[in-house]
Amino acid sequence: DAADRVPGVAHHLDAPALQHFVSVAFRSRDLAARLRARPAMLYFVFNQETTSVVVAHNLDEGLFNLQFPVFPPAERPGDAAAPRNVRREVRALTATPLADLKIESARPWLMRARLADRFALDSHKAFLVGDAAHEMPPSGGFGMDTAV
Repeated sequence: DAADRVPGVAHHLDAPALQHFVSVAFRSRDLAARLRARPAMLYFVFNQETTSVVVAHNLDEGLFNLQFPVFPPAERPGDAAAPRNVRREVRALTATPLADLKIESARPWLMRARLADRFALDSHKAFLVGDAAHEMPPSGGFGMDTAV
């Protein structure tokens, strides 16, 4: 992340975990064809079986990433990333099964807040602002406040 790449800018993790997630990389040209009439980068899915976000990396190749939350202590992130559970989450995205679903990876991850101790080097030759100050790409915010 940005704070790790700028020498001389330390950071600390005072905040507790914000949310546990599982990230699933998968391919499906079937899903891409279904979404082609409504192309977007993010698809928010809310139904009785899942609350998740699908990132469309490449509709032409059918390359996607699914992010779904995990709620400890009721669920363990490692268990949620097990193939059986991942397939259940991907199946919950659509009313009819995806004919060509290929899950490439599934990994748990932890969202945390991180705060830089300062946002400029003493020399003032480097500053952390806008996109450079984000721990992750600001895709959920649609870039509205990243032009600081």
